[in-house]
Amino acid sequence: MNGATTTVLHLNKNLAMRCVTFQWPHNFIILKFQKGQIYTSLPFWNFKLFLLNITIITMMNKPLIFFATIITIIGCRPIDDKNGLITLTPIPIPEEKTIKLSNFIKDIEYSILPAEAKVARIDEAQKFENFYFLADYEITRGISIIDQDFELVSNIHNYGEGPGEYLTFLDFTINKNQKTIDLLTLNKLIRYDFNGNFLDELKLPGIISQIQHIEGDTYLLYKSKGLHENFKGPDDISILWTWNLHSNELKRVPSSLERVNIPLFTERNNLISQGNKLQFSTNFLDTIYIYSNKIELVEKRFFNSNRPNFPYSELKNSSQLEEKLNDPEIQKTYYYQLTNLLENETHFVTAMIFDGKYTNLIYNKQNKKSILFSEIKNDLDGGHNWVMPVLLDDENLISIMEASYLVDHFEKGRIPENSPFFQMAKNLTPNSPLVMIKYHLK
Repeated sequence: MNGATTTVLHLNKNLAMRCVTFQWPHNFIILKFQKGQIYTSLPFWNFKLFLLNITIITMMNKPLIFFATIITIIGCRPIDDKNGLITLTPIPIPEEKTIKLSNFIKDIEYSILPAEAKVARIDEAQKFENFYFLADYEITRGISIIDQDFELVSNIHNYGEGPGEYLTFLDFTINKNQKTIDLLTLNKLIRYDFNGNFLDELKLPGIISQIQHIEGDTYLLYKSKGLHENFKGPDDISILWTWNLHSNELKRVPSSLERVNIPLFTERNNLISQGNKLQFSTNFLDTIYIYSNKIELVEKRFFNSNRPNFPYSELKNSSQLEEKLNDPEIQKTYYYQLTNLLENETHFVTAMIFDGKYTNLIYNKQNKKSILFSEIKNDLDGGHNWVMPVLLDDENLISIMEASYLVDHFEKGRIPENSPFFQMAKNLTPNSPLVMIKYHLK
C-alpha cells in the first residue's frame, strides 16, 4: 500500500487498536481490532477526535476504559452512507503466483464462434440478457453480437464518415433501459439496436476516453488526465463527469484523482457496471472506486501487499517512464495495476504487472482471498497455458482466443485424447474462427 504508516494504540492489555493511515489519494483511515476485522473508515478530522477520546480515557480508571470500548464499537459500526462513510475492502496480493489451473478452476468448456462474426481479436466483452457483445477496437474495429447458442445475431462494422459511421471507436456501453449499443467514437456517440441497425448519434462534450451507462439518459464519462493539452477544455478539471445526452447537461464528479498525473496508456475495462453499481480505476492506481447509481462513492477497494505499488511521483516524467518500467530492479521491487475490471456476485478480477509480467488477480469475495497467475500449467485438460480473461459471468471466467494459438499448442503434442481440449482442437486450423473458453470457477 502506497505510503502506509501504522500506529498501535494500547488501551489496556486486552484491547489494542491498529490505525493505518494512507497518503493521498486514499484520504482515509482504517480502524481494526487485533483480530484483523476492518470495521469502517473515517476522514482525518474524525480521527483527531477519536484520538482525543483515547487520550482522555487512558488517563482515567478502568470503568472509563470500558466506556471507551463502547465508543469504539459505535464508531466502527457498519457503514452508513448518509454519514459520509464508505466501505473499505482490502484486496490481498499474494507473495507467490498460483502455478496450477486446478487450484481455482473445476473444468473447462470450449465453443467456436460463428465464422460470420467480424471480430479478429477481442479487446472487451460484455454479456446482457442472453447475448454476448464482443468488441475488436484495433483490427476490424467492430462489434459482434452472439446469442447463447453461439449463433450470430448481428455485426456492427460501419467504417466511414457518414451518419452512423466511424473511423475508430474507443469504447461501448449497453443502455439497459433502451436496449441499445452505444459506441463511443472520437467526436460522437452512435446508437444501434441489437440487430445492428443505426438509430441515432449525438455530439460528445469533448474527447472522452471511456463511457458507461448509468440509467435513463445519463452516462458516466471518463476523461483521461493524459490527454494532450490541445484536446482539453478550460473546464477539464475533473476526470469523471455525468452527462445527460438529451439535455447535454454535464456535471463534474469530484475526485482526489484530479491531482494525480496518470500518463496516457491504453485502458480496457477501467469503467464498468456491475449490478446497480459502477467501478472505476486507472492503470498504476492501487485503488478501485465503487459508485452507486446516484454517483455516490460507497466503497474503496485497495491492494494490500508487502510489495510497494509503483510510486505515483515517478509518473510525472513520462519521457523516462518506459525505461523505468523495463528496469529489472524496478520490476522486482514494485507492482502496478493494468486495469481489467471484471466482477460477478462471488469474484472480482483485475490485472497487474507483477515481477515484470502481465499477471491476473482473482479475488474471492466470500473467503476474502486472492490468487495471482501469469502463464499457468493447465493440468485439467492439457490446453493452453495462458488465461486472458475478457468476461466474468455468473460462474465462469471467460477468455476468447485466436485459433492459431490453440493450433500451435495442440501441435506440440502430449494432449490427452479424451480431454475437452483435444476434442475441440483436433478439427481447428489457423484460420478457424475465435474460440470462447469458459473456465468454471471453484
